[in-house]
Amino acid sequence: MPKQPQKWDKANHEKYNKYAPDKMKCPYCPQNPPSFYNKLALHTVQRHNITAKELKSFLGLDNKKGLISQERKEILRQHVNNNRAKSIENNLLKKGQATRYKKGISNNYKRSPQTLKRLQQHIKNITINK
Repeated sequence: MPKQPQKWDKANHEKYNKYAPDKMKCPYCPQNPPSFYNKLALHTVQRHNITAKELKSFLGLDNKKGLISQERKEILRQHVNNNRAKSIENNLLKKGQATRYKKGISNNYKRSPQTLKRLQQHIKNITINK
């Protein structure tokens, strides 16, 4: 089990992160001033030996949501657009076979608190709009 992360301090976060507000602070690094990362999950694996799945589960975040800054998303999006044909063939057609829906197989997984909250809000919105 990962060690307990430090308490998040909004004032400290804003003070040190004013130049790159979408970068994420590692909850396990005791540095002062803190370090912020474009790819938090990559940092936690390399520095703390904590996988992205463990980190998201421990912090109660969606397992399918990325821990990546907007700046890095744009760089990766541009890279995929520049190599679209190769990306589609390799990632979707070849590697995607393992994750495709198969009839009769239940793919239930434990939902994170973040997902449950979003689903509950969605249900409330649907019932209000009826």
